[in-house]
Amino acid sequence: MNAVPSTASRLKRAAPALLGAVLLAAAVLISLLAPSARAEGLEGRFEVRSADLELKDDVYHLNARMDLPATAAQKKALKSLRPEALAAKELAGEPIQDKLTHAPGNGADIGGLKVTAPNGWFAVRPSGTEDLCKIYAESLRSEAHLKEIQEEALQIVQSVFGTPR
Repeated sequence: MNAVPSTASRLKRAAPALLGAVLLAAAVLISLLAPSARAEGLEGRFEVRSADLELKDDVYHLNARMDLPATAAQKKALKSLRPEALAAKELAGEPIQDKLTHAPGNGADIGGLKVTAPNGWFAVRPSGTEDLCKIYAESLRSEAHLKEIQEEALQIVQSVFGTPR
């Protein structure tokens, strides 16, 4: 005789699929809104160009790209940046693990800067075709954490550019 599963056990089995559907819907909504979205409190400084939510290694990653206007001199300063010149010790409340201008695997120049922390990172590089730099950021925690990473990335880039916030 086959036992009929209880409602609780059916819900328990269905919960991961339901969560996945909710997160997929959120990712679609983010991707639809992102091209015209402006980061809260930062209007006019940069534009969020894309945002995405993806599953990697059973962890959801929220990431976004921002474009920040940059002169030729600012782009040159960014390209010639040395990691030890950055004073920042934390990123979004977490200790900075790495400040990279060269790929760790082969030592190749990455043409910009990548800063990593335990639950997020940002990378910035000058555009080769436009008067701007591109800032990529990712959080493993939340949208609020992603915005904090973006805000701090902007502060770090502006310190490299020598411009006030």
